[in-house]
Order: sequence, then C-alpha cells, then structure tokens
Amino acid sequence: MKGHARLQTRDTPLPAAWTRPSVAHEGDE
Repeated sequence: MKGHARLQTRDTPLPAAWTRPSVAHEGDE
C-alpha cells in the first residue's frame, strides 16, 4: 500500500516528518 500512503501525504497537508519516505515506509507497514 505504498501508493496509498503517497497519495494520502499528497492529498493531506501532513508534516515533513510524515511525508518523509522513511517515516511513510514505517507507518505504511
């Protein structure tokens, strides 16, 4: 569900920490 998380980050104004690939990968998993 990597694409889903990427879309969410782009659709929603999340903090830089969240948009980061490292955090996104951990949270996505």
